Amino acid sequence: MYNDADVEAYAARLRSADSAARALAADDATDGVSDWGRHSYTAPQADRITRALVDALVVESDDSAREAIVNALATLVGWDLAPGSEVARALAVPRPGRDSAAAYWQGIEEWARRHPINPGRD
Repeated sequence: MYNDADVEAYAARLRSADSAARALAADDATDGVSDWGRHSYTAPQADRITRALVDALVVESDDSAREAIVNALATLVGWDLAPGSEVARALAVPRPGRDSAAAYWQGIEEWARRHPINPGRD
């Protein structure tokens, strides 16, 4: 189980000026999300970290960091931890022509097709 201080630390690191730090923060933010899935984050924590990941994605220009962020989002989406409104916001972010995160996007898009996206918490 993550604690609130961990979540805030990941969110702060996702705002770092260093792309390597952002990539590592994205990886660290989902390291504990495993077969226990829903037990790794509380709903408010999952909302906070998902929002931080999408905020980082919106401005990310480094391919490696972008891939790590999308991978982390895909992990949260796969465990139904990400709020639909944030999934919709992530899906609206323009993607590069050659996207190293294409496989991760596929899982996110499949989830979105199966779940109606509610502007509030779903």
